[in-house]
Amino acid sequence: MITICKLKRNSSVRGWVVSPAMRKRRPKPSAVAASYVLLASLSLPCAAQSVMGPHVGNDVRRSHVVPFSELHSEEQSWSDWVTLKRPKVLFGSQTVIVRDGMRTRDDFSFDEVHVVGDSLSKLITRGGDASRPLTMHDNDFNGEIIVKAGALQVDDSRIAAKRITVQNEASLLGNGVAAPDYGPGRQRDQHILIERGGSLQVGSLAARTKYQAESFVIKGNLAVHGDVWIHNLPSGAGSTLYVQGDYHGEKGSVVHMAIDERARLVKLISPSRSMAHDKLVIMGNSSGESQVRIINLGSGADIDYARGVIKLITVRGDSAAEFTLAGRAVAGSYEYRLARRDDRDPASGSRKDWYLVSDTSENKDQSDGSAGDSSSSEGRTSPKQISERPPSDEQSAAADPGNSSDSKPDTTNENALIIRAPLAPRTKVIRPEAGSYNSNALAANTMFQMNLNDRLSSYYQGEAPGHHGSVWVRYNGSRNHLNDASGQLRIRGDKNMAMLGIDMLASSTNLLDQITLGVMGGYGQYHGHTTSRVSGYSSHGKVDGHSVGIYGTYQQNADIQSGIYLDSWVLWNRFNNKVKGDDLPLEKYTSKGVTASAELGYNAKIAERNNVKYVLQPHAQIIYQNVRSANLQEANGTRVHFLNRGRTQTVVGLRAAAHIPSGLTSTITPHLELNWLRSSKNYAVRMNGVGAEMHGGRNTGQLKLGVEGDINQRVSLDVALFRNQGNSGYHETGGNLALKYRY
Repeated sequence: MITICKLKRNSSVRGWVVSPAMRKRRPKPSAVAASYVLLASLSLPCAAQSVMGPHVGNDVRRSHVVPFSELHSEEQSWSDWVTLKRPKVLFGSQTVIVRDGMRTRDDFSFDEVHVVGDSLSKLITRGGDASRPLTMHDNDFNGEIIVKAGALQVDDSRIAAKRITVQNEASLLGNGVAAPDYGPGRQRDQHILIERGGSLQVGSLAARTKYQAESFVIKGNLAVHGDVWIHNLPSGAGSTLYVQGDYHGEKGSVVHMAIDERARLVKLISPSRSMAHDKLVIMGNSSGESQVRIINLGSGADIDYARGVIKLITVRGDSAAEFTLAGRAVAGSYEYRLARRDDRDPASGSRKDWYLVSDTSENKDQSDGSAGDSSSSEGRTSPKQISERPPSDEQSAAADPGNSSDSKPDTTNENALIIRAPLAPRTKVIRPEAGSYNSNALAANTMFQMNLNDRLSSYYQGEAPGHHGSVWVRYNGSRNHLNDASGQLRIRGDKNMAMLGIDMLASSTNLLDQITLGVMGGYGQYHGHTTSRVSGYSSHGKVDGHSVGIYGTYQQNADIQSGIYLDSWVLWNRFNNKVKGDDLPLEKYTSKGVTASAELGYNAKIAERNNVKYVLQPHAQIIYQNVRSANLQEANGTRVHFLNRGRTQTVVGLRAAAHIPSGLTSTITPHLELNWLRSSKNYAVRMNGVGAEMHGGRNTGQLKLGVEGDINQRVSLDVALFRNQGNSGYHETGGNLALKYRY
């Protein structure tokens, strides 16, 4: 009797033992059977039930927490067709903790066994990480799973746990190939809770290395306080998360999804390129609020509105959850937003599904039947066909995630092609970064341009003869305002530069004319700010760099301040460029190239009164601009192609000046100048093949007011203010300051 009460049923050993001292020694089978029968027949209470053994029946009591290393595996009979045979570990109703490196008493790791537990059992994991998670093979585990730390990988076809909780800084990885159950008796008693700081990842390690989309089916409800990663880095886009029950998002929860341009084996004749994108399918109701973060959208082709828009979230039941974008979703030249629509019943006032769109229309105007998926057959079928589509379509899509229901045409004949009428054009939302790229290009090409008057007078002032060399310093600063071609972007910028030049040669051929050759160099900066009038987002552009070059001038009558003059210069420029959009990574790139000028003018004295000479100077200038940027790819995948081939700017104008003597060798010269500037083309950029052009500055009128003065016989100063006014709201205001020292 006493001996029998010492008998224990311990899951760490295979069978019954007489005492703790014999725990490591297995008894003979005959002895085990005899002891088991004797204990059952006497029906005596035994303390063994309260130690480590499982509870029997519906006993709601729980045993103490057991480390996984204290358990023992048992052999399991498998069918002949099963090739992967795993030893079985019985949890019963106990709570078991698994940590990194834990193995059973007979030296099996958690990843190697098949765990079995009833509805009262509990599994707490504290091991693994995203690169090597713990893997659970548990189609007979019906209890609760708590991912306390680390990462746990499960398969939806082999997971029967009623509740899974993922705590702070822990991760649950889910994958599978099973289609969701659409029938009325589908399982909906599984509950997954992602606590704040925890995450759910769709996919497996295999998907990350094979670049394949995956799906995960939650056989019940999903409550999210943390993060849901449908995107499986770096396997690309196209994965699907199915929630057979209800979805609830708490404030601060984020669903991460990706969109990519990838060749797909879909039955589409057109287009030749298709969009692969992640999807969230909620078969029950949705509630709460969640943010959606779009990843890598730029590497996908821009959405063609002749084919529709991208549907990201499908809701079969009541759609009460509010999904908003976390940060920005950009691709090519376009800005995207989330909009709730209903493409199954365009006449319905209810809008259930969530689409990624890039247009300026409001949500209320979008339930017009024109919303489809850029890779979806629903955009090409009638509302009746969509509403009557059997659930089997989406079941087969889950089995083949690469051919999801959002990308597979719904045709009654496999070879039939359903033609959809073209959609009315919509105004797309241009992203502000396009304006920053263009304004940077404009600033780099115009940073150091000038005419002869900007270098302090077009001819010598002072005592004859006028054949002297000089050193000059010039500063120019301005602020411009312009818009893009769409009228959506407003661009503001500040430009500042300083140049230093020295005459290396100053000579004459006949004691009247003067030939001057010199070298020069400069440094300049531009800071631009582009704001979207539609989205409210903005971007900042920055250009800073230097230039070096030479100049040459010929003046016909330098000493009497009249006659023809010729001026030319050539500069080599190099700039560092930056573009930083709201909530987007900083983009850096360089630009370099040549700018050059040729100018012709004539100084004509029209009158002289009281020793004041009045001079008109008609002039013309052509400026070659060829500062170019190499194409780049943004962090979000958008391919940026600069349309920055060489261009020319023509300047035609008239300058009026009055030379007023202020001493024996000094003169004060107030001047007024009117110019007309015309560029051969606007600055433009292509982003994922979609062009964005900057308007303004191509046809511009310019007004200059200034005064030159000789401080003494050798030093002179010129101060001028200018205003440029062009089409499409372009204007620029600035000033020029030049100081010259003659030697």
